[in-house]
Amino acid sequence: MEENKELKEKVLAYRILEVRLDALLKNRDSMVAKLNEIENTIKSIDEIKKSEEFLFPIGSDAYVFGNVTDKTKVVIEMGAGIAFEKSFDSAVEILKKKKSELEKLINDVQNEITRTSSMIEQLASDIQEAVKKSSK
Repeated sequence: MEENKELKEKVLAYRILEVRLDALLKNRDSMVAKLNEIENTIKSIDEIKKSEEFLFPIGSDAYVFGNVTDKTKVVIEMGAGIAFEKSFDSAVEILKKKKSELEKLINDVQNEITRTSSMIEQLASDIQEAVKKSSK
């Protein structure tokens, strides 16, 4: 009877860890997408400095050609929906700082994913042993 209770607890812990792992993976994927967006924005700012004509997205995979009339300033969101006008160089520095912070967060989440995966593997092994013992 005690073995059955212990097995149920391990299965419950296993399921909880699976849900946690899924959430961590989704969180990491979201952060990686944001990191890619930041990297692309930095590249775009550098291209704007060099080029005369650009393709601007207007939605639903459609673009228009256009020119940037002021190549000295960019509006950049600082968080909480607040945006400021910054020089291109200042904007790139802000984006690089955001990128660095995001890379650290991704690394932390990846470490947590590794720990959680390890715990799941250990629990799976424990559950298999408990099932073998109870079937004897």
